[in-house]
Amino acid sequence: MLGKKGMLLTIAIVIICGIILQGLFYLVDGKDSPQKAAIEFAKAYYGLNVAMTDSLCEERKIVDDVDIVNKYIDSVAAEAVKRGFGIDYLRCGLFNIGTRVISKDDDNAVIRITGKKKVEINPLYMLVAKIFNIGETTHVDETINLVKEDGMWKVCGNLFALPEA
Repeated sequence: MLGKKGMLLTIAIVIICGIILQGLFYLVDGKDSPQKAAIEFAKAYYGLNVAMTDSLCEERKIVDDVDIVNKYIDSVAAEAVKRGFGIDYLRCGLFNIGTRVISKDDDNAVIRITGKKKVEINPLYMLVAKIFNIGETTHVDETINLVKEDGMWKVCGNLFALPEA
């Protein structure tokens, strides 16, 4: 049997190992990759989050002097009002996400992203919908072009329902 000091030492070692592992996981997750950029963009796109602008290449942010992200969100909001809903009723959460690299070089990549999306009026609704399997689930299968801009992977090209250049 371990004495009190031995047990405390064991607990301290386990805690220290856990902290070191968490630090390593953080470093690995923090690395920029085309897959990570594609997932971040897709989550923001389906969640109708203006933060998707940060994931876009400069060429796609402004088209014909119009901010395409705001234009897209405004058009979705108008569609929601036309259907008698608020914009939250058209917000979707993305889950069971998978990515596959179709092609990649130093500055360009093509990523295929698959998953499922479900209406996410609010985070609690998404949790309840998952638990009780309610709400319509739609399959997502998109191909996303990415470019490396200023050392970061950015989504570029024709994207989902965003206006084209």
